[in-house]
Amino acid sequence: MSQGGLFAIVVLCIISALALGAFLVIRGIYRFKDWRNGDTNELWNFLSLTIGAAGLFILAISSIPFLGSPAPDYYDTFARIFTLSLSLLLGSIALTTYHLFLKWSTEK
Repeated sequence: MSQGGLFAIVVLCIISALALGAFLVIRGIYRFKDWRNGDTNELWNFLSLTIGAAGLFILAISSIPFLGSPAPDYYDTFARIFTLSLSLLLGSIALTTYHLFLKWSTEK
């Protein structure tokens, strides 16, 4: 793949991660407002959306050096940052799954 093609893919990934992260932040703000108005279930949604957005923002910001030619030692750093952001995203999914399981078990 040419350098121009890689540049386009990295830009697309960064823009997608930032857009999805912004969407999660906006949804989290509305969930937080619903929680403040007395809906206790919305706190779980707010926390999972905020954690997921943090993971996406960290991933997008850490991908910026790939727009140019990153230093050779940056690949190791990026692997650690990618692991952190992936852990945050998986934690967000786990928190949502746990909340839905609790909701399902109380309705049963």
